[in-house]
Amino acid sequence: PGDLAHAAARAYFGHAPSVRPTESIPALLEAVLHAHATSGVPPLETSSDGAITATLKGLVATDVRLCAERIAPLRYQLLSQSGDQTEVVKIYGTAPAIAACERQLRSRYPDAILVDVQSGQAAAHFAIGDDQSAALGSALLKELFGLKLIDDRLEDDSDVVIRFGVVGNRLPSRTGQDRTVLAIAPGDEPGALHRALQPLADRKINLTRVESRPSTGTQWQHVFFLEMDGHITDRAILTAVEELRRITRYAKVLGSYPRPS
Repeated sequence: PGDLAHAAARAYFGHAPSVRPTESIPALLEAVLHAHATSGVPPLETSSDGAITATLKGLVATDVRLCAERIAPLRYQLLSQSGDQTEVVKIYGTAPAIAACERQLRSRYPDAILVDVQSGQAAAHFAIGDDQSAALGSALLKELFGLKLIDDRLEDDSDVVIRFGVVGNRLPSRTGQDRTVLAIAPGDEPGALHRALQPLADRKINLTRVESRPSTGTQWQHVFFLEMDGHITDRAILTAVEELRRITRYAKVLGSYPRPS
């Protein structure tokens, strides 16, 4: 609790649902798939590093579906019991948090020891238990654990945003302003991708993103992830997917949901 994914979940679902962390993206998807959780909020991409491979591969490997997305800025604060920066000897944070703030931390707190922990919650517990310890985390971490602000906007790149997905087992209905996400394996011969995209071009479907990842454990070398405007129940997209299933080695709908405003 208290990490950026939790903040994204609260922004989407509100305060009512109970939230629990998982140890990995595959564990999150499995929890949703087997109804141990009604929804999950995995990261889809960051504006600095691109798509999150574990999420893309997990969506291909399971029957969990993308049902929505949320955009959240990458923002980190330094928190402690006292709020006194002169007391800080150790700074606890997750590996991604420390990596995102390392230059600022080294500059502002050159003598502090940086300690990698598994979660923002663990960092908060260290900060609560030791006056010389501080937690690196989100504003939500401050709220949930009653910590005081030492320093704000510690991220090295202030323009980074994270796109989180909301996954579940049922796709939402068409709204008329939707996004559909597909995974396809067109084959490895010359011109295969061009031929695979032709059904979309023929139907004037607006393709907004194409990204590839190496395929492991299959007979294909690469899987391509396509994002497009429209809902899977739109005739143009529905018939394009039917054609893709005939002409490619693999085609799967990963999600179809209202486009974020």
